[in-house]
Amino acid sequence: MRYVDRLGNHSHSGYFQIPPKIGIEVDEIVLKTMVPKWMGGIERWGEYMEDALEHGYNMVHLCPVQQKGESRSPYSLYDPLMLDDGLVGVEKRQDERYAALNEFVRGMEKRGLYMIVDVVWNHMASNAEWLREYPDAGYNLENSPHLKVAFALDEAILEFGEGMQGYGLSGEIGDERELDKVIGVFKNEWMKRYKLWEYFVVDVERAIAEMRELFENRMEERDGEMSEMKLEEKIKYLRENGMYQDAGKDRNSVRVKRLVAYELLKYNEDVRVVMKEYLEILNGLNLPIYEKYDKDVEVIIKNMRDRIKYERLAENGPKLGRVSKERPLLYSYFTRFERNGKKYALVNNGWIWNGDPLNNFAETNAYFLRQVIIWGDCVKLRYGKEPRDNLILWEYMREYSVKMAEIFHGFRIDNCHSTPIPVAQYLIDAGRRVRRDLYVVAELFTGSEEKDLIFVSKLGINSLIREGIQPWDVSEQCRISHKLSGQTIGSFKNAIENEKFKGKNSFKGKNSVTVKNSSLIHALYMDCTHDNEMPNQKRTISDTLPLTSIVAFTRSAIGSVYGYDELYLKQRDLVKEDKLYELVDTEFKQARRFLNRLHVEMNECIETFVHQDDQVVRITREDPVTLKGYLLIAHMAGEYRLIFSKQLISESKGGGVEGKKGVDAISESGDHSHSTLTTLTTFTPLNPLLVDRDDFFEIEEGTDHHGLYLEIILKKTFTPGSVLIFEKVSENNLQIERLYKSLNDKNILNFECLNSLNNLNIIMFKSEIEENESINQSSYFIDNFGNFKYCGFFGFLNSIKKIVELNDLGHPICNHLRGGIWLLDYYINRLIKYNSTFNLNLFEFIDYLKSVFNELKLIVFYLRPKFIYLIINEINEKLKEKAIKLMKLENKDKFIQSLGLTSVALTGVVKNTGLDPFKDIPSLAAGLPHFAIRHMRCWGRDVFISKGLYLQTNRFQDARDHILAFCSVLKHGLIPNLLDAARKPRYNSRDSIWFCLQAIQDYCLKSPEGNNFLFVKFKKRFFNDDYIDELDDRAYTVEMRVVDFIQRVLESHARGIHFREWNAGPLLDHAMSDEGFNIDISTDWETGFVFGGNNSNCGTWMDKMGDSTVNKGKPATPRDGAAIEIIALLKSTLRWICNLQEENIYPFNGIQLDDKFVTFKEWNNLIQSNFEKHFFIPSTNFNNYEIDESLIHKTGNSFSLSSIDIYKDCYKSSLPFRDYQLRPNCCIAFSVAPELFKLENVQKCLNTIENSLLGPLGMKTLDPSDWEYRGFYDN
Repeated sequence: MRYVDRLGNHSHSGYFQIPPKIGIEVDEIVLKTMVPKWMGGIERWGEYMEDALEHGYNMVHLCPVQQKGESRSPYSLYDPLMLDDGLVGVEKRQDERYAALNEFVRGMEKRGLYMIVDVVWNHMASNAEWLREYPDAGYNLENSPHLKVAFALDEAILEFGEGMQGYGLSGEIGDERELDKVIGVFKNEWMKRYKLWEYFVVDVERAIAEMRELFENRMEERDGEMSEMKLEEKIKYLRENGMYQDAGKDRNSVRVKRLVAYELLKYNEDVRVVMKEYLEILNGLNLPIYEKYDKDVEVIIKNMRDRIKYERLAENGPKLGRVSKERPLLYSYFTRFERNGKKYALVNNGWIWNGDPLNNFAETNAYFLRQVIIWGDCVKLRYGKEPRDNLILWEYMREYSVKMAEIFHGFRIDNCHSTPIPVAQYLIDAGRRVRRDLYVVAELFTGSEEKDLIFVSKLGINSLIREGIQPWDVSEQCRISHKLSGQTIGSFKNAIENEKFKGKNSFKGKNSVTVKNSSLIHALYMDCTHDNEMPNQKRTISDTLPLTSIVAFTRSAIGSVYGYDELYLKQRDLVKEDKLYELVDTEFKQARRFLNRLHVEMNECIETFVHQDDQVVRITREDPVTLKGYLLIAHMAGEYRLIFSKQLISESKGGGVEGKKGVDAISESGDHSHSTLTTLTTFTPLNPLLVDRDDFFEIEEGTDHHGLYLEIILKKTFTPGSVLIFEKVSENNLQIERLYKSLNDKNILNFECLNSLNNLNIIMFKSEIEENESINQSSYFIDNFGNFKYCGFFGFLNSIKKIVELNDLGHPICNHLRGGIWLLDYYINRLIKYNSTFNLNLFEFIDYLKSVFNELKLIVFYLRPKFIYLIINEINEKLKEKAIKLMKLENKDKFIQSLGLTSVALTGVVKNTGLDPFKDIPSLAAGLPHFAIRHMRCWGRDVFISKGLYLQTNRFQDARDHILAFCSVLKHGLIPNLLDAARKPRYNSRDSIWFCLQAIQDYCLKSPEGNNFLFVKFKKRFFNDDYIDELDDRAYTVEMRVVDFIQRVLESHARGIHFREWNAGPLLDHAMSDEGFNIDISTDWETGFVFGGNNSNCGTWMDKMGDSTVNKGKPATPRDGAAIEIIALLKSTLRWICNLQEENIYPFNGIQLDDKFVTFKEWNNLIQSNFEKHFFIPSTNFNNYEIDESLIHKTGNSFSLSSIDIYKDCYKSSLPFRDYQLRPNCCIAFSVAPELFKLENVQKCLNTIENSLLGPLGMKTLDPSDWEYRGFYDN
């Protein structure tokens, strides 16, 4: 999956993977590998399959069933389309063989045994006839000439091996001294005879001769700059511009372009002088090539030595013995043959230690460097990048893959890491077209999880094979089991994805989207594969049972190989051995049957905990819903004491075996659970009978701070290789049932106290500064983490959100919750304080929380993080649903619902502030946490610009309260920006009043009250424009209607507003200069525009005042003059009033000025007729507009693209260049008064804004190309 963003950029690819439906879940797979050559004909296979079914296997993996090459290795395919002769007999045709194989697989499918097969896509047998017909299917010396030097080296090695005796070497390499002698002769004498450097360097003699001939034929005096270069410069220039680069493709294939070299040579009448210079240049060219060649030789010699040492001296090597034709010094890298009189050499396949699987080593110099560990019986196939590169090969292997997919339920991709990804994609897709639910597993050794992920994602691999026999110690064994098992006991992930834990009343918007997190690569965890040595070889035979048990308890697909259950002492040789399997019955198979069936039964136990105590491995599997589970204890040596906790001890029986005393499974890091364990079975090494072994352990009782516990004492009789398995029936499940019963006993949606959005604000939100102001309490603090951002439930839920997504159970918050239940008490106590402080009548909800939290406190502590999260989240979801219902937003989309919840977060009662100096009325915070209390809480501009918080969310009463509160403090024809609960409001904002009038208009148009609101009466805080204290008897004595308020505002602006702020000086604003306290606003009756402000104050929302020693008192954006959004808001108000007049609602006709009466219609039309002319900046036709071309920003000699076809930010600023700055304020104007603008001009402007100002999180406030732009403004 990928997408293209709005700018046309392609995203990275992402992948969704859907597990195949093959009759069993992928984690239930219990697989057994079998090698067909050791099974006989198909007529005998049934008995092996019956044995597999009998012992709990539900899937069989077959090594390749194709005709084998001359080496007899199953993985060296003579012909991928030919089934092996041994399947049904030589006399049978291929179609009959396919039919017989298909019939057998279908029969097993009906029995519940599914079958997958190896597919070999990388190579073909060296004697394959098909390769003789199509030699270009491999890498040969013609289609891959870079291999010629590797072939020459290969020939040299073979010839040296055959002629060693001529150097006094016997061919018997018995020790490293003899090995060093052989290697020394090869390097110092034999290899030099082959002059392999000739594949890489320039032939100096030939080059000199060719240049001499050129000079003699075109000798002329030249005066070129190139000939004056220094020697080093000439060498560099020739290397970069004058070479035919065919290194390695043939002897003397690296050549110089004569004409380029000719221009470099300085003219001299004596050709010998010129040739001497050329010789110096050629030697300079060759020197680094010789140096690299010498380093390559060192690599070659080291790789040869290492390989010979392994093959002839190493204890774990094949010990090939004396060098002979059959066992050469080193096996050839090439398969040689002759066809139609032509000789071919095709490179063989192999692998590179720590090689990059994303690089095709056949296309590098790896063969020359002898880095490839070769498979001499397999020719590497040459696919190219896409089918058209080698169509015959792609189609041949597609047919092979389709045939296998038609019969088998899945593929095991052999050597997947060496398979080009496009090839594997093509062939897997071909298989999935005929079998949609093809189960694909892979043998993949990339060396990194990141590269594993590339293959898994792009190929749709369902499971990667992981080998249980490989870990080098118990710790690594546990690490891998833990990693493959996925989620730890107590995980958030399994809880939030399980329907059992999903609340019925969860908050979901109309357009809710379910987010799916990434998951770990799924594994097929095999205790042993056919490529591995047996436990007796790799470890000890005593490890057989513990290893099998650990694998069985791992939450993944699991598997084994034929011979493991049969207790083979050594790995069978795939190539050399032909003896058929013998069906044997071992006591170990009884253990295998039990463990395989238990693995399937544990599929719902999706949480795992793995712990190690020295040589003791303990694994717990648990169902997060029922808390039922299983405990494995596998011992290697010693006497160990394991402590398990319990609250209630009881006798129990289970599993058909006499039960032990109830014991508890220990959880992560010593965490205790309250559960009953019943001994299912005990196993002893190589005597895995289902017996009761009292001598394995004892149980003692004790108590600690968590309560009563039981201690399991493992005795010395629990010997290396022994295993204990318990079934766990948890009493916690009953507690969880009680917990959810208390949660759902009462429908909190019906609680009377929750019908108040203010109460919901208290319960869910409240910033720390609001909390401290209201009830003298801080937000919740956690060591090594800090304080929650909110004091209500959202504080905890926001803090733990990422932890839940990442399932980070080791986070300090999770550690804190496991350590105690203090958070639950905190939530109860804060609500009790609010209840008493503000008389909120929250008793019903507090009692409900106490009831639920009391049950939550009884949950075992290692499960607390999960269940505290689940319960608080579920309660919070119900509270969110209640808020949505109170605002009547149930059918709105998620965005509107989120606005509603944001309004709940920002609106509430806070002590010492609000909308009224004498009453506790919920007020809107301008922002949390900095603008939340006292005079900094409620801002006129911020309230009225936030249409989405009240009017879009149906919170009409809150909108009404805020409008009337600000109307009540009208003074000088303005409303304050800082309300300060109407105590000491500050009137330093020019735009707040216009946003207020827009809000009144929107309220009348949207609320049920409609235009009746215009005639609502309120009392004024100030009886005139002078300041008086709120306790003054004259306060709130003058009554006014909303419509009178509107008229007063318009009259004041029309006639002019001029005053100095009350209490002007540093006590009011420490950063403002004296001039900044002067407020002047007037109307230009030539245009109808309202002007205001000066260069020392900032009366619009862009109101950052300089506060450093350099810029103190200098606003960053004065925006004095006629600001575009203010003119648009004025126009919107006039348009609305004109409409009201037509309906005979607005009682005033206009405004009486000193010299004339201006109707609202005249004012409206005056602005309409002048706006475009004065505000638009065109790219041409400047005469039609009021433009100063010198102020339009330029790039070079041209106008900057972000400075034309835009609207001015202001008109007639005190600094005129600022009018022409690109800012986003015109977008407000577009929204409130679209009739002012020409559509085509708006479209041009918006395109420029999108390209220049739009960012990932919002708008830039200035064009970044503007000289005044500062991306980081440090005040």
